[in-house]
Amino acid sequence: MSNPRHQEYHHNQARSQGLPLEDYPLDHRHSHPQDWKYGMCGCFSDCGVCCTGYWCPCILHGKTKHRMRHGTMEKYSCCNAPCMGFGCLVACLPPLYFIMGMRQRAEIRERYNIAGGGCGDYWRSLCCSCCSLIQEEREVRDRQKEKNVARGYQQPQGMVYAGGQ
Repeated sequence: MSNPRHQEYHHNQARSQGLPLEDYPLDHRHSHPQDWKYGMCGCFSDCGVCCTGYWCPCILHGKTKHRMRHGTMEKYSCCNAPCMGFGCLVACLPPLYFIMGMRQRAEIRERYNIAGGGCGDYWRSLCCSCCSLIQEEREVRDRQKEKNVARGYQQPQGMVYAGGQ
């Protein structure tokens, strides 16, 4: 990376999201934005995600957010803070629920260098929130799978005795 300020910004973004630095993209300035792998109406090809997004969108929002923050589904609980926040907005302030979806969509686009902008995020999250959440979950899940395959096999750590004598 040629610009140290740009690198520092991305390192701070990774730290603020609790991510290891290698899991956060450092520089997309020289690469062209990619398209979403799944379309907005492609939600029916994954029935489980489709059903969760349609009947329990707050759970799907929380699940995607957990994947993005932790890179794994270890220690995942369907009743996490993003899920609760989304659920509260849907229940208490229905006209504003799309804000969390819009922010998550922008974060996904930035992390994976996906084409689009705030205006498109706004309209997709407002008018098609279920389809948007389903698209986001599938995108994050599959991109993380690809990243894990690219890393190859990693030998698990051996057991360590932590107790005293």
